[in-house]
Amino acid sequence: MKEILLVEATDALLTSRLKTLEREGYHVAGASSAGEVAKAIRQGSYDLLIVDAGVPEALEVLSSTIVPALIMVDEEAVGSVACTLPAGVWAFLAKPFTASEFRRAVAEAIDKADAVKDAMQQRVLLSLNNTSRLLVSEAEIEKFFKHILEITAAETEADRVSVLTLDEKTGQLAVKAKLGLEPGAIDADEKLGQWVMRTSQPLMVNSRVEANPYVREIMSQLGASSLLSVPLIAREKLIGVINGIKVDKGARFSSGNLEFLSVLARQVAIATENAGLFKSVQKQRLQLEKLLEESLLTQENERKRAAVEVHDSIGQQIVSVLYRVLAGLYPYTLDELGLISALRQEIERFNQETNTKNHFQVEGTPVELASSQEVVIYRIVQEALTNIRKHADATEASVLLLFEPGTVSVRVRDNGKGFKLDQTNNGVPVGHLGLLGMQERAGMLGGNLSITSKPRLGTSVVLSFPIKS
Repeated sequence: MKEILLVEATDALLTSRLKTLEREGYHVAGASSAGEVAKAIRQGSYDLLIVDAGVPEALEVLSSTIVPALIMVDEEAVGSVACTLPAGVWAFLAKPFTASEFRRAVAEAIDKADAVKDAMQQRVLLSLNNTSRLLVSEAEIEKFFKHILEITAAETEADRVSVLTLDEKTGQLAVKAKLGLEPGAIDADEKLGQWVMRTSQPLMVNSRVEANPYVREIMSQLGASSLLSVPLIAREKLIGVINGIKVDKGARFSSGNLEFLSVLARQVAIATENAGLFKSVQKQRLQLEKLLEESLLTQENERKRAAVEVHDSIGQQIVSVLYRVLAGLYPYTLDELGLISALRQEIERFNQETNTKNHFQVEGTPVELASSQEVVIYRIVQEALTNIRKHADATEASVLLLFEPGTVSVRVRDNGKGFKLDQTNNGVPVGHLGLLGMQERAGMLGGNLSITSKPRLGTSVVLSFPIKS
């Protein structure tokens, strides 16, 4: 539904035309003075202003807004009124007019405004074409803001441009990128941004005389003859400001400059907010990975502690008899040999103890893994070999460790008697608690454990999980 602000000199005409527009399906607010118009524009967002040129000072408000306007004016005064208006999206409706002429003029003005907005949107998107992808690093964000400065300076012919954003930690507005802005002017530039953040509305001032005292002082500190400032708003939240300044006497910003920068600011706000959300998700993911790793290491350290206690409490003779049990409590070979050599040693032991021929193969370029990741791989291979030894009646088996970009996989396969997968509990074959433990370990790494098996056709266990490339 289109939002319209109607400005009429008399209450009777205001009421009548409000009803006409509401019957056409528009959402309409009314005003009868320049003060009410300025307040309404600050507090709301409108698609069209319909202004009676007879309302004192109402037309002056149009110079500080980018909202398209339909101006109702006496036919003989159209020329003189047109000369007083800044460049912008204006249309005129000569008085007197009929209700049908009024409805048609409003519809045409809205269509014209929509066409201008679409064209402006295309210009902005074209300008941003090379930086439209998700910003995932500080370097990319910095490059993005520099590009925004170049676009703003080129489109508005501003002598000094800056992008300011709210600091996440302090909540204060700070200059993120600047072009032509001297270090001594940064404080004043931040004050300008804070003023616009407080009002939540774009600010365009083309003369110090027309500015309020506070803004006038800022302009003096910046050496500005005119200024343009637009807030960055994402998800109805203020996250920053884009400032533009002209220093030459008589240099002015146009309503077209204001409209372009407003459209640009919406795209910048979306990109900046998305970058912040991505950083937040990345931070949470890293924290989760750290917690999972600490959890896994805690479990392994507890097993190690138990192994040491057993070692200290019994004689060397019993230890030698139970060496295999002690080795199962904590994989010392990981510390001593590393993952690949530890797996090779475990498979050689398997071959010596069984009649099964087990082949070990490594494919891809090995990468350094976290200790928690190595432990999970080792334990799952160890458990899979134990299952083959106990249940499979296999004559051959194989272990494949595969390194791919962004992924590590390990596959343990045998040609044994297999089992029926349809007898499962939450995807784990009934009676195979070892497989349940394997799945739990895989899940703690954010990985996946798949098990395929058929009677007399063997079993395959595959673990895969993501890694940083």
